Amino acid sequence: MAKEFYNAIAGEGSIADACGTRVGEFEGQVIADIRTDSVEDDIRSMKEIGYDISKNRRKHITKELIDDADTIVVMAERDTWPDYLNESEKVIVWDVENPKGTSYEKTCEIRDIVRKKVEELL
Repeated sequence: MAKEFYNAIAGEGSIADACGTRVGEFEGQVIADIRTDSVEDDIRSMKEIGYDISKNRRKHITKELIDDADTIVVMAERDTWPDYLNESEKVIVWDVENPKGTSYEKTCEIRDIVRKKVEELL
């Protein structure tokens, strides 16, 4: 969600990427192929406001990505962070609830919080 909002709002010359800390064997998997209520709610909530995240692919965060980034916004639980992320001075932590396992309405609330946080960051 944050990636989509950032790239839509920031304009040319600035781009965001999205990575996970628990991707594992699902590296490269298309989001729409993950058949859970939670992922379907994420896709639906973003489509509702004009963003299609269904073709996005899962990507694991790497040291190289950290090194190449200007800023890293993290919403993952700290116990899932790799050491190179813990050691980076570029990290900004957003305490945003994970929508996984919540209702569609809660997913939409979280989506709106993420959008506001991206706007504040920019």
